[in-house]
Amino acid sequence: MSPSPSLSLPDFATGQEVTGQLFLEFFRASLALLSREKAHLNKINVFPVPDADTGTNMYFALRGGVKEVDQFFASMEEKDQNESKISLGDVVEKFAFGVLMKAQGNSGTCLSHFFSEVSNKVKASLGNRESLTVNDFGNCLKEVGKTMYEAMKDAKKGTILSVLNEGTQDLGGEHKDLLALITMWEKATAEAVNRTPEDLIVNGVQILKKKGVVDSGAKGILVIIRGIQKALSNPAFTYGDYNRSCFRGVGIELTGGQTESMSGYEHTPEECANGGWCTESVFKMKDKEDKKKIEDLLEKFGDSIAVATAAGFAKIHLHTQDPQKVFTALQKKSCATKRLHKIKAEDMGLQNKNSVLQVPTFENATVQVIWTSLDDIVSYLKPVADPWMVPFRLVVDGEAYLDRVELASIDMANITRWRDFSKTSTGGPSPLAVKELLDRAFLNPKIKEVLMFLPPRYLSAGTVHAAEEAREHHPKKDQIFLHEHHYGMSISGYGTSVAFELAAKGMNAKEISDAVKKVLNKSCMTVTQESIEGLVKSGRVPLVGKNKIIAPIAIAMKLKAVGWLVWPEEETHKDKELIQRKKETGIPNLTAPIKQNVVLNYKAAFKKFIGLTIKKSKIPAGSKVDIIISTACNDWLAEPLREMLHKTYDVRFFDYVPIAPTIISSGWYGSIYMSVIHVENDDSYTLSNLAKKVSN
Repeated sequence: MSPSPSLSLPDFATGQEVTGQLFLEFFRASLALLSREKAHLNKINVFPVPDADTGTNMYFALRGGVKEVDQFFASMEEKDQNESKISLGDVVEKFAFGVLMKAQGNSGTCLSHFFSEVSNKVKASLGNRESLTVNDFGNCLKEVGKTMYEAMKDAKKGTILSVLNEGTQDLGGEHKDLLALITMWEKATAEAVNRTPEDLIVNGVQILKKKGVVDSGAKGILVIIRGIQKALSNPAFTYGDYNRSCFRGVGIELTGGQTESMSGYEHTPEECANGGWCTESVFKMKDKEDKKKIEDLLEKFGDSIAVATAAGFAKIHLHTQDPQKVFTALQKKSCATKRLHKIKAEDMGLQNKNSVLQVPTFENATVQVIWTSLDDIVSYLKPVADPWMVPFRLVVDGEAYLDRVELASIDMANITRWRDFSKTSTGGPSPLAVKELLDRAFLNPKIKEVLMFLPPRYLSAGTVHAAEEAREHHPKKDQIFLHEHHYGMSISGYGTSVAFELAAKGMNAKEISDAVKKVLNKSCMTVTQESIEGLVKSGRVPLVGKNKIIAPIAIAMKLKAVGWLVWPEEETHKDKELIQRKKETGIPNLTAPIKQNVVLNYKAAFKKFIGLTIKKSKIPAGSKVDIIISTACNDWLAEPLREMLHKTYDVRFFDYVPIAPTIISSGWYGSIYMSVIHVENDDSYTLSNLAKKVSN
């Protein structure tokens, strides 16, 4: 369970002072409310890119701050130091650092910027004091809102930045008490959020108003403020298990009424259409480095620049055409250790292209699709698919996480990039976790069947057994069907994505399962890992026999392993190695026939990818194909592969998707999985046929 609050906030509603302990409890209450509202924020995040992560990103960022200060207080308690005596300045600095290190996405970056400025303003206002008066705290919030809005070049009204500014601009006066201050902040912010459809104008068009939406990132800020207000004013306010993150709720269903949308530093349609990469990084600054110097450096590479700093660390955000140049420059010029703790770059052009794909509705569905976190599902379907995911469990150095829920792909990618762990282990979901989703599916009276997609037994026999046990003991077991994929990652993600589209069309479970088998039998999957080291660490290349000599040499040379994974079902009956393994184990282990080729660099690896696809899978150059590339959140590294593929094939559907943290943990940051689906002759059940564009 999550830690209980150390103070009863209603006891301080009429207080005149903000202490360090009170500051923490303010935002613990915010986190509790945000944990309940994040699914709603995700669901309504539909413009301009429906990536359904606003609530999740804000939740992870705020939780990072609360956890950091909880740990700080625990360390002080060990030293017999009373929490109530700890300076507000120390707390806001620790809180800002925790948010900065856990922030992800636009809305998370914006929260990081907010708490960084709160830390700066509060510490400047404190002087030699340990706490602030309610009026001084209000003045700090006013300055934070103004500073953030003015710091963002070409900041637009109707976005999270303008709402932060408008919500705080009248907080600089006299306040009766803490509750009065927070109530004024909540009211002004709510009014600003409701104005966003009128305020956001792009090329003369009120885009939010046209879509009947308001800004969901700004709504997230309102939820955070309301959490404080509710906890101060209501002794019955409940916290719940706010540290436990899980998907709940249903997918997007727009009915024409006003909903909320978008997050963080807005990606306008023009920015997305012009392409480029939304780029972020976190690093420890050099001693004499400051925010202004970092901003000046970043201006050479792009725009939409934002920099937040806390406890000697910086988090940057910008839009650029070359993320690698940005990362290299930061390492050389601004980073004290030459080590960027986090890096991330998202293809805005691809986001824009895929944002016109219509998220299916399920009025005609009689089948509920359930899937596991090993599937790399396509981006545009995440709003409707995520609530029906059964997560794996990942343990990193003794701390357990739910795959893709409590630990995001980008976080695991950055952990593995620097080998920042001693040991990882994974486990499949429990029968209880599966049963929970089965029960929820049948609460919908329209649902007559459940179709659950599972990884193959050789990847996770425990998951298959858990699903079988949950089905066996379910009162509607005859209406539950299990589909075991032949492989995971991008190839199974494609199949599961097709299943959601077909379920929306009203097909039954058997029809969907047969269709997925049919389309995936015309496909192949190719894989590379950043180096042989990943295969050695995961045990796939054991340090025995001839590998005892070969593997260390390959690691020293930083060689990359490239292989073709047998996928089509008919191929499993031809491969001698598969036949032998089936005799020995009864299960055709498809990881066995990776025909490994070792190459020096990605360019050579990508050529090998395409050569193996043409030769082994018999998908000739010029064919019509759908393609998914799964990466450990390093899409820009795979961009040359994408260019080669578009020159080689007639690509109908394309998407970058993140590999599950569970898979990243046994590979490395540079792992890339490519799935090619042949749609030349029959594209009835391919995403290029099923994914419909939204009409203008």
